[in-house]
Amino acid sequence: MDGKPGHEKQSLSLVRALEVEIDIKVFNIKILNLLHCVLSLKEQLKKIPTPDLIIAAGHKTHMPLILIKLLFGGKSIVIMKPSLPCNWFNLCIIPAHDKYEKKGYVFRSKGALANTKNLYKKNQKKGLILIGGISNHYKWDSNKIISQIKELLKNNININYILSPSRRTPKDFIKKI
Repeated sequence: MDGKPGHEKQSLSLVRALEVEIDIKVFNIKILNLLHCVLSLKEQLKKIPTPDLIIAAGHKTHMPLILIKLLFGGKSIVIMKPSLPCNWFNLCIIPAHDKYEKKGYVFRSKGALANTKNLYKKNQKKGLILIGGISNHYKWDSNKIISQIKELLKNNININYILSPSRRTPKDFIKKI
C-alpha cells in the first residue's frame, strides 16, 4: 500500500474479487518509499504468514513487491503498466488503453479495477460522473468535457448526478464546472 487512494482501491477490488472465489486472509504492508520498505519490512513481515500472493499498485510499490517475493516467496501481481520489466512479476494487470505489448504475463483490463459488489443495487435516478485528468493517452480539454457533461445532463433530466474529480483533474476544470 503506497497511500494513494486510487492504487489502494484497485488492490482492494482485486482482493474482494478473490474473496468471492476462495478463502483468503489479507495483510496490508505500508510502503512509503523503498528505504522505508527495507527498514520496516522485517518488522512488518514478522506479523504475517508467508504470502501466497503479493498484490501491489503504484510505481513506488514495484521494488518492494519484488523484494518481498524474493525474500519470502509468493506470487507477485502488479496492477498497472509497470516501470520495471513485466516479466519480473508473475502477473501484470494492465489497462488495455495502455497498449502494452512487451513480454511478460499480462492480463489486459478494460480500465481500472473497481469493486463491483454493489452493482445490483442500482438506483435508476442516481448517476455518477467520474472526472479524470491529464494523461498521456489524450489531450485534455476542459471546455469539451464540460460540453459532454451538459449534453449528458440534457439527455437524462430525470437523473441526479454526483460529479467527482480526481487528483489529476485540472483546477481550471473545477472552477469552470
